[in-house]
Amino acid sequence: MHTVRKISRKRFFIILGSILIFPFFYIWIASIQRHNKIQPGNKKLIYPLDLSAGVHFEDQIIIIKEAGKFTVLSSRCTHLGCKINKFENNQLICPCHGSAFDMEGSSVKGPAVKSLQKYSHSIDSKNKKLIVHLS
Repeated sequence: MHTVRKISRKRFFIILGSILIFPFFYIWIASIQRHNKIQPGNKKLIYPLDLSAGVHFEDQIIIIKEAGKFTVLSSRCTHLGCKINKFENNQLICPCHGSAFDMEGSSVKGPAVKSLQKYSHSIDSKNKKLIVHLS
């Protein structure tokens, strides 16, 4: 005959907590790795020069074209690294906590207090390309 071994409530919660902590560590480590991936090495991104005027949300960057002039900003909010994907009332809006940035990347509404990273860029007139330098 098989006997069932009883377990104390305290021991049960210790085991349950130990099992449940692993997914949280995985998510935490994955978010750190995702954040580190957006840290550029010596990388260039190339876009067509004939982008329409306005704000263009790309994977890692935001390209703003006004009066033929380009501004290139990081798409990651300086608060917690969420990807900025909204433009309204002449401001770039972070979907996570509502931080807002002006067209130059300066923080105008928190919780983010730092400006967005600005990337240098050059124009290849011959090939009609915008080259964004991520390093």
